[in-house]
Amino acid sequence: GKISKGNATDFTKKFAPVLAGLALSQLERLTRFNDQRLRNFRLYRNGLSGLNLNLPKSEGFYLRVPIRVEKKEKLMTFAKKRLIYLGDWYSSVIDPKGSAELLGYQVGECPQAEKASYEILNLPTYPTMQDEDIGKVIKAIKDYYEI
Repeated sequence: GKISKGNATDFTKKFAPVLAGLALSQLERLTRFNDQRLRNFRLYRNGLSGLNLNLPKSEGFYLRVPIRVEKKEKLMTFAKKRLIYLGDWYSSVIDPKGSAELLGYQVGECPQAEKASYEILNLPTYPTMQDEDIGKVIKAIKDYYEI
């Protein structure tokens, strides 16, 4: 929907004027960004459908599209050589990394979460990505699995 600028003064009461303006600017583009992220997700889902990557089953405008792969470091290195940067934001059961031990987490308490943290990578979904960019990511992942 449309973002009302009638609440701009509420932003300036809680944020510095520069930050309030930035927030309003981002909110005005939110629908377009979300539409593009949904489009990006659909392109990934269709382009990678033959691979067992455990893409999300439900549609949505994902900020990050997670995939699960064995030996994610190898795929990350392979993609990086093609100037494609896959995200590794969920590399620990509890983030930020290293805080699990501080919070008393014991390895083995959540085996499924631990397994997921070793396998999850995130595909880029920037709203400014073009179909060609998504196509390059898809091709790199398919090429990796052909090796």
